Amino acid sequence: MSEQRIDIVVEERQILTTYDFTKKLDEFRKFLIEKNYITIDADDGDTWRFAIVENGKVTDTVRLDAEQYIPVSAYIYDTNKIFVFNLKKKLDVFADTLRQYVRFDVSHNLDDLRKLLTEKKFIDADTDTSAWRFVSPSAKDLEDITEAIIGIESEDQMVVKNFLYGSNKVRLADIQRKKNPDLIGVGADYFENGDIQVRILRNDKLSSNKIVPILMKNVRPANKLGVVADFENAVLCEKETAIGFRISTKTHGGFGYSITVDKGDPIQGWDVIPFTGWTTWTMDCWSKHAIVVTSAKDLGIPTQEAIGHRRVYIKVWRYISYRDQNGVHQVDENAPKPKAMSILSGGIDVAGGDDVESGAFKEGEDTDNPIGGGWIADQVEDKNEILGVFNIDFFVFKTVEAAQNMVESRINPVYD
Repeated sequence: MSEQRIDIVVEERQILTTYDFTKKLDEFRKFLIEKNYITIDADDGDTWRFAIVENGKVTDTVRLDAEQYIPVSAYIYDTNKIFVFNLKKKLDVFADTLRQYVRFDVSHNLDDLRKLLTEKKFIDADTDTSAWRFVSPSAKDLEDITEAIIGIESEDQMVVKNFLYGSNKVRLADIQRKKNPDLIGVGADYFENGDIQVRILRNDKLSSNKIVPILMKNVRPANKLGVVADFENAVLCEKETAIGFRISTKTHGGFGYSITVDKGDPIQGWDVIPFTGWTTWTMDCWSKHAIVVTSAKDLGIPTQEAIGHRRVYIKVWRYISYRDQNGVHQVDENAPKPKAMSILSGGIDVAGGDDVESGAFKEGEDTDNPIGGGWIADQVEDKNEILGVFNIDFFVFKTVEAAQNMVESRINPVYD
């Protein structure tokens, strides 16, 4: 058979050439090496593999010793493509603000990766005050968030490629450090309780140069021994980030709500909204001053009082009706259709304990405040019918570098 057009997919490159599909894979491998399309590592040998691709996913690979029997045509997909990838992957490894790229054969186990990272002095062996452990990217099927921390006794049973969930990122958490322990939690787009969802938004008009706030659910310290610091919901921001609180109802046409802290003035003491969603951008209803998250320490707040300034309480209750120039309106007449949603299937996030500190709130610059107009009276609400309640702890990154490092370490797992 004459040569045919072939598109060789090599990691992130695509190479167009011609080749005889009837030849065996071992001959094709020699062709790839001669053309310098793949390079053999002198230390680890040949870690390149041919893959069968079906519906865009790798379903099988061929062993080196079997290549002499298999024709190239058996591994062709999409008419003329063949995929060859390197088991030695470029891994992006994070441990707090430390970050390093390493080339590693992902068919090996986590204990082999630990040995490499230790040899490179990226992490140290366990001591009485520090002990690094790998953290799974996935929260899927976990009953307890701490199950995401891989025990060192299990590392020799876990193949790295099965641990990555489609990513090239590896995170470690220190399970021994008691002061400023590392935090792990489920990454979230929003918080949910009862009928209500809450999102924390960046005020792009004032803080477009800051990272978007990072939301985490079911947050726990990596070191559970003697550390009491579980958080139902947590938000991590850069210092001096202007934010908004977006409250939405899934089944009601409106709601009443308050946003308060234990210490300091309320962010929103009371308001009623005849809409299915509303964003509070300012401190108090009639203010134009932006809500700014900053460091409790920078505001001179003592450590023992920090929780009272960083923890936000949101309460949402039923709003029934109101009257205006057009008559009496029942709020729930415009209720949305219920939607089934879940936020617990996301990836695991790791926040370095030495990288963050307690947040607090202050008034920022003037910002646009969309105050509604029109005459409204005889508002009827029921504060005893609670639609949702939230406790949200706010933290800030100590440095811009720490914030960016966490953004780049986050993983969106890929499930089969």
